[in-house]
Amino acid sequence: MLNIKYSEKACRQIKKLAKSDRKSLIMVFDRLEDFAQNPLEAYDRKVLKGKFGDLERLRIGRFRVIFEITGQEMLIYEIIPRKDAYHD
Repeated sequence: MLNIKYSEKACRQIKKLAKSDRKSLIMVFDRLEDFAQNPLEAYDRKVLKGKFGDLERLRIGRFRVIFEITGQEMLIYEIIPRKDAYHD
């Protein structure tokens, strides 16, 4: 099982999402918990390039979670809508 930690930017994005779309926020947290329990299961996970370097992305509905796994820790950098995820 992975321990989930959130960056300051991810926390701000979560607060913003909590105000606008609580159902989506619950879905994101549920999927993150599922992923943390068993990261080897089949999830829509991809290694990114470009401005995100070698970070990974997890697709959860219309949201993208940008993260990195180091040891037993999953550090969440961003939780953003797909339409805003890949713009420079």
